[in-house]
Amino acid sequence: MKKSKFADLFDSNKVWTAADVKEYSWPPPERDGGEKQVMMIQEQVAMFLGVKSFKRRYPELKRRTISAEERDFVLSKGLVTEALCDLGITAVDASEVLDIMLSDYPHKYEEYRSHQRQKQLTEPEVVVEEVKPGVKTETVDLKEQKLEQKPELPKIDPEKLRQEMAAAA
Repeated sequence: MKKSKFADLFDSNKVWTAADVKEYSWPPPERDGGEKQVMMIQEQVAMFLGVKSFKRRYPELKRRTISAEERDFVLSKGLVTEALCDLGITAVDASEVLDIMLSDYPHKYEEYRSHQRQKQLTEPEVVVEEVKPGVKTETVDLKEQKLEQKPELPKIDPEKLRQEMAAAA
């Protein structure tokens, strides 16, 4: 049996978990240009799913070799190791990979989704808004707003309600 070019890179005894599969947006938010896509590293997905030749098993999957700029980006974010980059990595569309996981590997899909939900709960999303000089920003105390805007309860006529119930019975 022919060894994969990645076989020496990975510990064969290592159990790959959902935490080992990383997603990233490309192009990054700092860079303008094109529609942003959520991508995954094909080699990480293949190891997680336990597929020897991901490319042969799923030839219809859209994939592309990662450019030098994208390589630097994923390295700087800690999504891949330098050794993996040196062997060459391939980007695949995350939504297509999730479709494959859902149809062919439902238990792996559940593991991955569970990990993603857990990650979202533990890592608060940081939203940074630009504050333009000269523009006043107003903060609203939600507690006060809730007290001021109590919803009105619908008015019910007990006699009319009894008549409707009697007519329905």
